[in-house]
This record gives sequence, structure tokens and C-alpha cells, in this order.
Amino acid sequence: MTHHNETLLAVNGLKTYFNTDDGVVKSVDGVTFHINKGE
Repeated sequence: MTHHNETLLAVNGLKTYFNTDDGVVKSVDGVTFHINKGE
């Protein structure tokens, strides 16, 4: 039996910021996604 809807990875509200000489750069701001088995 194959479970194609089984979640392998779930990411909720991912944020990645970088400090630069010009201030903070938001490269990722609130990304949410999931990857199911077979995708």
C-alpha cells in the first residue's frame, strides 16, 4: 500500500533576514509549504 498523502516535510512561517550595511534585508518572510511523499 502506498501513502501518497504522507507529509515528509512541513515548513510554517519561514523567515530569513540578513543584516547589511544598508539595513535588514528580508529574503524570505513568512513562507509556508509542505511536501508529500511521492511529490
